[in-house]
Amino acid sequence: MSTIAEQYGRFDVPGRVTVEAGLGGMACVTVRNPLAEADIYLQGATVTHFRPKGQRPLLWLSSTSHFADHTPIRGGIPICWPWFGEHLTDKDKPQHGFARRMVWDLLDVAQIPDDRTRVVLRLVSSPESWALFAHDFVLTYTVVVGTSLDAELSVQNSGPDAFVCTEALHTYYRVHDSEQVLLTGLQHASYVDKVKEMRHSVQLDRELRFKEYQNRIYVNAPSMAVLEDPAWGRRVTVNNAGCKDMVVWNPQATRAASMADIGEGEWRGFVCVEAANTGENPVNVAPLTTHTIRTNASCAGLEGNG
Repeated sequence: MSTIAEQYGRFDVPGRVTVEAGLGGMACVTVRNPLAEADIYLQGATVTHFRPKGQRPLLWLSSTSHFADHTPIRGGIPICWPWFGEHLTDKDKPQHGFARRMVWDLLDVAQIPDDRTRVVLRLVSSPESWALFAHDFVLTYTVVVGTSLDAELSVQNSGPDAFVCTEALHTYYRVHDSEQVLLTGLQHASYVDKVKEMRHSVQLDRELRFKEYQNRIYVNAPSMAVLEDPAWGRRVTVNNAGCKDMVVWNPQATRAASMADIGEGEWRGFVCVEAANTGENPVNVAPLTTHTIRTNASCAGLEGNG
């Protein structure tokens, strides 16, 4: 049996990209270019690490995350598809769909202008997926590693019938302390509060803080939000496209305690800000058409911190 390095060696870019055994012995695309570094696992096509040169890591990864077959990775950017949250009619189907649980094919790796690196992965419908979602599809996930991180999921309906899906790029942003950060850009936006029995509300404050359990779906949300982290002196700007919703989540201590793949106290280390099309805004994909959702994240210093 060939090793991972032998199996994927044709994708290596000398001095920039290797494919090797990562955590749990799983295949991982390791990018180290002049602008940034990133790790992308074929399990779920999950970006688990991104660090621009000279900066702190942008993404959070749980120390107790499972790296095992058919098990989602806790942290980074899991892909929720073809449904977000619980399945509407069958609660026995996996939370957030199956895309994050399957091993994707590595399609292409390339250096592109301005010293950036592009990694392309693909997931195609199969007997395993048909058992959960009775439609033909081709998912293409393109990750560009540069001074910012760009992730784009294209959903092609390769079958004869239209299908409806919901989705999210479920990004875990690493922070110094979730109770000290604030999220701006959502003032006057409407949201569904999953903590408060799906109550519909409008955010009146300029910023959202995370002093308590937060689980909000901002409906028809702005495309941009900014996560300010005073302790680390940085601002993370999130720009989304191809989606109508933005999901914001942090479980706080009580909720995190029931989650086996979040270590004790680790809930303080992240805030999720997600590009999404949820049940409030499902996507209808006609036969032989493609729908695309995208998120981009970049870092800068807070004013007065360089």
